[in-house]
Amino acid sequence: MQCPNCSYENDDQAKFCVKCGMPLDMPELPKKPYKWLLLSLLFVFLSAAVGIWMTQQPAAEQDCTAVLEAARDSAVENHYDEAIDQYRQAIDMDPQCIEAYMELADLYIDIDEFEQAYALLESAGDVVDSQYQEIIEEKQRQIMEGSIN
Repeated sequence: MQCPNCSYENDDQAKFCVKCGMPLDMPELPKKPYKWLLLSLLFVFLSAAVGIWMTQQPAAEQDCTAVLEAARDSAVENHYDEAIDQYRQAIDMDPQCIEAYMELADLYIDIDEFEQAYALLESAGDVVDSQYQEIIEEKQRQIMEGSIN
């Protein structure tokens, strides 16, 4: 008879395992489903957490991205006033969106509104993350020197 605990092969008449001492004639107890229950609860919890995260943060980013795309399309179609309004809307939605500032500044430069571009970049420097300061300052320097491509 094989021991259910250590798998040692015991004598068929043995009542206890010679190796580990486990009773051999005990009926096997049903396994408890705790492991599956815990895994199921963990899965439900993680799914809910991911769902909440996805519905809260990306919504604003997706909206801002959609407005940026619309502004780009308007600029390509030479609808500059519309593009300017859309870039401003994107900035209002996400004041940290460096793309909106830089693309709007480029649009102002394209339509020879250099003062507007410089002022916009000045305001961006006060709001966006410090890692973008060099890019902003370089663009301002180019505007001041008149070396815009």
